[in-house]
Amino acid sequence: MDKTRFLTFLRAHVFFLVLLFVGALLRFVFIQVQGLSHDELSAWNRIGDFSFSEIFSKGVLPDMHPAFMQVLLQYWTQVFGDSELSLRLPSTLFGLSAIVLTYVLGIKHFGRNAALFASAMLLFPVLPIIHSTLARPYAPGLFFIVLLIFAIFRLEDSRVRSKYLTSSLLIIIAASGSIYTHYYAGLCAGLIGISALFYVKIRRWSFLIISGVIAVLLFLPHWSITQEHLSR
Repeated sequence: MDKTRFLTFLRAHVFFLVLLFVGALLRFVFIQVQGLSHDELSAWNRIGDFSFSEIFSKGVLPDMHPAFMQVLLQYWTQVFGDSELSLRLPSTLFGLSAIVLTYVLGIKHFGRNAALFASAMLLFPVLPIIHSTLARPYAPGLFFIVLLIFAIFRLEDSRVRSKYLTSSLLIIIAASGSIYTHYYAGLCAGLIGISALFYVKIRRWSFLIISGVIAVLLFLPHWSITQEHLSR
C-alpha cells in the first residue's frame, strides 16, 4: 500500500481506529486490575508437561468445555509464559479481531454508521470487555461466530467459483472452530448455518451444506470427550 492509499485508508476509517485503540486500552487496563477467576485458575492448573494425548485426558476431559482454549493455552504458555497478561492475551486478541471483522462486515453490507454502532457495542460495554479479558473460551467463540457470518455473506456475494471454494473453506474453519471452542457457540453456528439456507441462493446450497458436514466430521474425534461432558 503506497502512501496516498494509506492516507486515504486512514481518513476513511480514522474514527473506527480511534474507537478500537480506546477499546484495546480499556481491555489491557482491565487485565491488570482483576485477579484470576476460579475458572481461569482451573484452566491454569490443567496446564502441564503433557503429551498431546495427555492434554485431552488431563486438561480437556476434566473441564466442561471443548478442547480449543485449553490446547491453545497449553502451547501459548510454553512460548509466552503463564503470567496473568499472557494467559489472558489470546482472549483479548480474539475479542478485538471479532470487532474488526464486525466492522468490515458492517461496512461492506450495512453501511458505515451501522458498522461503527455495532463495533462500539462490542468495544465499550462491560460484558464484552470482561469476556475479552478472561482466559476462557468466550471471546474466541465470538470470533468464530462472526467469521462464520462473514464467510456466509462472502459465499453469497461470490461471483467466481474460486471464491465459492475459499468462502467454503472459511465456513469450515469458522464452524469447526465454533464447535471446538464452546458448545453453545457450536449450537449457534448450527442455527446460523440453517438460517443461511434462507439467505444463500439455492445454487450455492451445496457449498454451504458440504462445508457444514465437513465441520461436523472434523468434530468426531472429540465426540467421546463431549459424551463425557454431557453425561455430567
